[in-house]
Amino acid sequence: MIYINSAKVSANWFPKEERVATTMIGMQSSVLGSSVSFLLPGLLVSKTDDVAVLRDQITSMLDYVWIF
Repeated sequence: MIYINSAKVSANWFPKEERVATTMIGMQSSVLGSSVSFLLPGLLVSKTDDVAVLRDQITSMLDYVWIF
């Protein structure tokens, strides 16, 4: 489903000679976004036994993602 969306957007919005490049950019952006989403929690949430600190770090991480 994710890969077909970039092809549909390219087919509807771009001329025929630009569709391959825009589809490639869309697909690679999806992969890059997935990679960042796997790395982000490890950078923003540290290992701790204090539940209050952990809750604050997770809340901050979700706020950053929401704002972005």
